[in-house]
Amino acid sequence: MLLLVGILLDKYKTKNLLLFGFVISIIGTLIFASSSSFIISVLGRVIAGFGHAFALLSCFRVVVLLLPTLRQASVMGLIITIALIGGFLAQTPTEYLSTLVGWRHTIYLQVSLGLVIFLLQVLFLPNITQPKRTPASHPGKTSIPKQLIKVCKNSQNWLSGLYICFMSIPMMILGALWGENYLTINHGLSTSQAAFATGMIFIGIMIGSPLVGFISDFLNKRRLIMVCCAFLTFLTLLITCFCNELSFAALVTLFLMIGLLSGAQVLGYSIVAESNPIEIGSTAMGFSNILIMAGVGTVQLIFSAIHGHNANFSFSIILILVLGGGFLAFLIRDPTLTQLLRNPTIESES
Repeated sequence: MLLLVGILLDKYKTKNLLLFGFVISIIGTLIFASSSSFIISVLGRVIAGFGHAFALLSCFRVVVLLLPTLRQASVMGLIITIALIGGFLAQTPTEYLSTLVGWRHTIYLQVSLGLVIFLLQVLFLPNITQPKRTPASHPGKTSIPKQLIKVCKNSQNWLSGLYICFMSIPMMILGALWGENYLTINHGLSTSQAAFATGMIFIGIMIGSPLVGFISDFLNKRRLIMVCCAFLTFLTLLITCFCNELSFAALVTLFLMIGLLSGAQVLGYSIVAESNPIEIGSTAMGFSNILIMAGVGTVQLIFSAIHGHNANFSFSIILILVLGGGFLAFLIRDPTLTQLLRNPTIESES
């Protein structure tokens, strides 16, 4: 779905597609909340998932079309932070609310909040049209298969997608999958301490994503920061995984640092946006997201299969991938001055 959404965003008005995705998400969520049939509930989740596919790419498309390139990384980082806040609210606060009013009423309340946000988008989001194209590009005469070939031929899309994938592995493995189990067994933390420490990864990414983006925009540098953050993440993971005499405070600090440094993955999205013609920018972003999702899912399966037999070797996989992300970043080209100063001509309709 991500690639299809990217293609649609390159061809049609961003606001219309963003609102369409929002409506589909609301409809799917309502079907799920109101159904007592398992099959209908699954159908509702599938419909909602289709709508969710528009969320991140649409937000990034708005950033690319409305803001000059020199501000995009910091704003993309802020979008990731807001998304993670939403993920946090969907966990413990939602569970607490469900115990008070029941899970169905909790979802109805979330739908009501979604309707409010939908109304705000209708009222305040400008009706962004596609950027004016240069006659030389002739994008209207380019078929979708040719656009996809162009996206696949751009090595920056592959390198950036894999970099984001590898830099998100610590969050997806230590933060979401095995972190608590690892800390309780290897470092002797209590369950509550382990949960608090692993949560620091997400706090770190929420802070690090806009911070790294701001620093990158301020310095007009992408590759150097991506390389430095990858190698510093590797060193931090090395200390975490192979130093057994670490205090609770030290582990909390290390997990926070892992999250802060992992925020550099936002620069991969910036590289994709800057390295492709704006007419196929969302298609390229969708392609990179497929690499990210497929890569993360594959690594999680491999890690889970190995972890039960050899925990140390399974965690070595995280180290190897993060280190590999650093070497991939060496191959990424910093955007040219023309790309950094690119500011598409946008028309807004009332």
